[in-house]
Amino acid sequence: MTDTMKKALKCVLFIAGLAGILFVLSLVFYPKNNEKEDGIIDVAANAILGEPENTIDVLIIGDSESINSINPLRIWEQQGIASYCCGTSLQLLSYSEYFLHQAFKSQSPKIVVLETNEIFRQVTLDDLLLHQLEMVFPLFSFHSRWKVLSFRDISPNVDFTHMDEEKGYYFSTVIRGADDSEYMKETSEEEPIAAINMFYLRRIRSFCKEKGARIVLVSTPSIVNWDYRKHNSIKRISEEEGLEFIDMNLMREEIPIDWSKDTRDGGDHVNYFGAEKVSAYLGKYLSGTGLFENRRSDPAYAQWEVNLKDFNKRTEQYKSGNGS
Repeated sequence: MTDTMKKALKCVLFIAGLAGILFVLSLVFYPKNNEKEDGIIDVAANAILGEPENTIDVLIIGDSESINSINPLRIWEQQGIASYCCGTSLQLLSYSEYFLHQAFKSQSPKIVVLETNEIFRQVTLDDLLLHQLEMVFPLFSFHSRWKVLSFRDISPNVDFTHMDEEKGYYFSTVIRGADDSEYMKETSEEEPIAAINMFYLRRIRSFCKEKGARIVLVSTPSIVNWDYRKHNSIKRISEEEGLEFIDMNLMREEIPIDWSKDTRDGGDHVNYFGAEKVSAYLGKYLSGTGLFENRRSDPAYAQWEVNLKDFNKRTEQYKSGNGS
């Protein structure tokens, strides 16, 4: 054996040994439950891990626009469709891919709703590399858990028990209106989309196709984050990639957002009153696909009825002043 071959073999053995160590440590550091105390980040989004197996019909991913705009409990009440929102603040497409893979470990949603605002938030090369490492070795995501490690963590078995009562939705009744006079002025220009973002969008599309799920691109109402340039870009991409696209910012009659009352922060996000309108429309759209049955009489979903009852009790006082 030549010196070159010996050096190459040593290099291979070192890499294999390092990978083995990282693999074992990842098993130890990976949270064994999905609660904050166990080191889980973005608890509401990760609470999908606690949902009973194969009970989620629709998965929603995206940034804060998604969790403010789409209320799964309202879709459940009106259509009997079980949806879950794995959105997070400033979510990148790389993080969306993570939630996609996490969800499909125990769920088989027929539709994946991707809120489109994050498509314009560039994923850097560093983000890509770190994301790939985290997908293979969860240690890189949960290295800070060393403070809370216990003997239970030696076992690779997990028992996810935490469920979010509002299925990832962010509830807010704060009203801070916005001026919509310049909102969605038509233009033929397009907002650029980074190549690395297109790489992730196509990977997400391929994964969903492999799992038999349809992707629906949805642009929820936002004066601050959305304009006609972005609309044009997503419309072109949806046509090129063969994806469904709903731009709610152009649906003034179908989704009559009152920007003086239906936003909590001057047009950045809709509040509860705006989310009622968005969710009602999206629920009808999902029901219209013919892919889902109304599950409200299914005893397996009894907890959804409990959560809905609690949510309606909490929001009853706002019904008369719903921003309509």
